[in-house]
Amino acid sequence: MTRKSMALVAALMAAVALSACRGEEQGRVTVYKKGQYLGQKDDTLSETQVAILRERATSQAGTNLGLTATVPTRGLDVRVGDEPVRK
Repeated sequence: MTRKSMALVAALMAAVALSACRGEEQGRVTVYKKGQYLGQKDDTLSETQVAILRERATSQAGTNLGLTATVPTRGLDVRVGDEPVRK
């Protein structure tokens, strides 16, 4: 191979390698800090969405005997840690 053809092959390989990243992968977090989440913030749920999810969880917790399982949350919103539920 001549130098020109090797340079052309190298340039083509570099172009393929650089174009291999998908658009949705670009701009993502690549530098990490221990113990800290650096990604995008989650969307907050509306009160209606929270009520629907609680209703679904209640119906799924039942058994064939008609018993239900509940987990006491002491009035705390389990989605956001120790913050009280906003009503």
